Formats: sequence, structure tokens, C-alpha cells
Amino acid sequence: MRNKLFLGTVAGFVGALVIAVFMLILKFFGIEVRVIPAISQLFLIDSFIGTFEANAIGLLAHLICGSIIGAIFLLALESTGYNHWILKGAAMGSIVWFSLCGVVARLLELSIRSNALNSLFNLIVHIIYGIVTAWFIFYFEGKAKSDNKLDVK
Repeated sequence: MRNKLFLGTVAGFVGALVIAVFMLILKFFGIEVRVIPAISQLFLIDSFIGTFEANAIGLLAHLICGSIIGAIFLLALESTGYNHWILKGAAMGSIVWFSLCGVVARLLELSIRSNALNSLFNLIVHIIYGIVTAWFIFYFEGKAKSDNKLDVK
């Protein structure tokens, strides 16, 4: 079980890293997905928000949260099966978006909301997170199962 949770944690880390890069690419096109600056608001006072240090702390917290949620993804995929992993990943990414960006951000009064286009891309990056995390779990869980088989000849 410990190895499986490690797989989920690594999968969540990879998924969070992929969407962090995707959010950076979107920023070059003028689409601001404010997940990382909003997370940094939890740890720093307002005068530091938007600085390099704040974004580094926000990115670190984002990767840690992604890792924790990845372990939860693994448990969800184990209980529901690994078939239709793309749909399950997209659904779990949507649930993460709704719960973290909708409910938790509202309760903690984080400035994550923006215009409709930025909010739509916020949803899209979370769906990408879910699909990448589910793919990573699906791919490496299958590898682990095939590596554990004994070759008897």
C-alpha cells in the first residue's frame, strides 16, 4: 500500500508540475490563471504578493497540494477501477477545481476569481491536472503489475 500511495503522490506532483508550466505558457498569451499567487496569499502578507519569492512559495505549496490530491486520486481509481481513466481524471480534475477554486478559495477569501475567460482556463488546467495524474497512475500501475509477474518457462 505504501508503494501505491507513493505512486499517487508522484503522479499528483507530475500533474501539478505540468499545469504549472501550462499556466506559465497561458500567461505569455495574456491569460492569467491566478492559482499560484492565490496560494501564496495563505502564507504571506499582501505587500509580498506578486513577487518572485511569493510565487516560489505558492508554487511549492501548489506542488505539495497536487501531491496530496494525487494520492487521493490513486485511492479513487483503485476503488472504481482503472477503466475509462481519461473520463475519471477529467471528472476528478473538475471536482478539484470546484472544491479548491470555488469553495475553499471563497471561504479563505483568496483572489482567484477573474473574468470568464480566465476562469474557464482555470477549469481547463484542473481538468488537465486530473487527466495527467490519472494517466500517470494508470500507466505506472500497469507497469508495476507487469513487472511483478514471474516469468516461468
